[in-house]
Amino acid sequence: MQDLSLRLALVSSAVCCVAFCAPAAGQVRQPGAPASHTNPLPGAVPTIVLPPAPALPSPPAPTGGLQPIGMQRYGSVIDVDIDLAQAGRRDVIPGTQEHVWRVRLHSPGALSLGVTFEEFRVSDGGRVFLYDDSTANVLGAYTTANHKPNGALGVQPVPGDTVVIEYVSSDPDPSRFALRVGEVIHDHLDIFALMKGSLEGSFSGPCLIDVNCAEGAPYQTVKRACLTATSGGGLCSASLLNNTANDGTPFMLIADHCGDMSNGVFIFDFERPGCWTGSAPMAQTVSGATLLAAVALPNDPDSRLYELSVPIPLGYEPFFAGWDRVGLPTGAAATIGNGLGLPRQVAVDASGAASASPFWAVVWDDGIAQPGNSGGPLVRADMRVIGTACCVTNFNCGTQTTFFGQLGIFWNQAGLAQWLDPIGTGAMGIDGYDPLAVGDNYCVSGQSGATISAIGSSSVTANALSLRAMNVGPDEFGIFFYGATQAQTTVGLGTVCVGFPAFRLNPAGQAGTNGLLVRELDITLPPEPAGQITAGSTWNFQGWFRVGQTFDFTNAVEILFTP
Repeated sequence: MQDLSLRLALVSSAVCCVAFCAPAAGQVRQPGAPASHTNPLPGAVPTIVLPPAPALPSPPAPTGGLQPIGMQRYGSVIDVDIDLAQAGRRDVIPGTQEHVWRVRLHSPGALSLGVTFEEFRVSDGGRVFLYDDSTANVLGAYTTANHKPNGALGVQPVPGDTVVIEYVSSDPDPSRFALRVGEVIHDHLDIFALMKGSLEGSFSGPCLIDVNCAEGAPYQTVKRACLTATSGGGLCSASLLNNTANDGTPFMLIADHCGDMSNGVFIFDFERPGCWTGSAPMAQTVSGATLLAAVALPNDPDSRLYELSVPIPLGYEPFFAGWDRVGLPTGAAATIGNGLGLPRQVAVDASGAASASPFWAVVWDDGIAQPGNSGGPLVRADMRVIGTACCVTNFNCGTQTTFFGQLGIFWNQAGLAQWLDPIGTGAMGIDGYDPLAVGDNYCVSGQSGATISAIGSSSVTANALSLRAMNVGPDEFGIFFYGATQAQTTVGLGTVCVGFPAFRLNPAGQAGTNGLLVRELDITLPPEPAGQITAGSTWNFQGWFRVGQTFDFTNAVEILFTP
């Protein structure tokens, strides 16, 4: 082990010189392009001018008392009843003999239009598309894979004040499909500019903290359980919860006052790659959910439990958060959500929450809750969810108290055991479930509390494994190494958990401001021939990183590789 220590010392010198998908349905789109874009079709598309959109409601005036955080509103609902088979134009593509139905909806002044199909049923092989007049923005194809138990489908907005709905099918019988629009969301504010943070007045200065800033470093795994929930022209936050079967059933916790999410559109991985830098993708979506349980204000903890309509594609990198229904608020407390509709943010209180039954009360050391944070989780220091964001005393930096409905009270009132404890363990709390995690962690991390995880696949053929070290210091340099045996030797501030010989995965990397260091493992390029990873072999991986003038280690992960 002395030789390994020497090799790690050499790593230290070198570092100082170094300036994932499974398909699913819901809103998940299928391959394809509108037939009208590749085939000349005759005639103008019938246009329906929608009734005037209701004005956006004014934000509630501060009262000095407890008030719901509220959705971030951007649009208003126009109720319609538009049947594509009756209102649309039908044409036949000469080459394929496919039938194309089209209708154009126009809501003057809208900055985007969102469509909810009250009935969504297509025939086998049928494809639905939505696009703007310029055809620069195309949604779809939506197919039979998007059928849901309630027969409806919500679709994310299309920029502009017009949207064309197109249905393509080889079946000429209009009775074989049902595409009826029940509501259209007229966007008054520009949700795309709002969610990019480029809308004037949508940024709240130093109160808001991007989840990939230093304050978010401990929450880089649990943040993957946090999603953006949109419905009816408003936006809330929500979280995925694990269950005792650890089977990835997509249970979603949200605030009751966020309203009906049965046809909501849920956005995953909506965050910037750096601390207030880079663009945040909005394309990873699922539509629809089934309400399982709800309790309302003023006397209950303002919570709802849903099950999303489909399994979440692994390409979205979901995480199912652990929970605790005793909920003792020990250690730091944090919430992750979409205040003002912006990409994921974090607020942190080092002293933790206090009980104010049926709520937990938190006064933030860093960050704030804003409209759009409603429904976001209260995360304890052990990364278990203990509550749902409900209410605030004000929206002022430094003086806000935020209240979260206690999960334990919601559990007892609504009988959550049937969903979150389906195998009847009686557990008072469980850890999270990561469907992408590979291998088994072992050893104890060093003084920095950094941890390693392996995400992706243990298949040698797939060659799709990512190593991640969390809680590395912001912008610190580090490196990953691996070996065939395990050890436990104190070196620097931590413990070497990988036996000699160990193989370094060069070059060294630099953690982001969020303290996350990532390395994509290429099995085809081992650092040395003796380090070749083969099917059936077991290897142990660990991270090393600088801490000022010294260094520390993550814990380690053992992985059995498969063919």
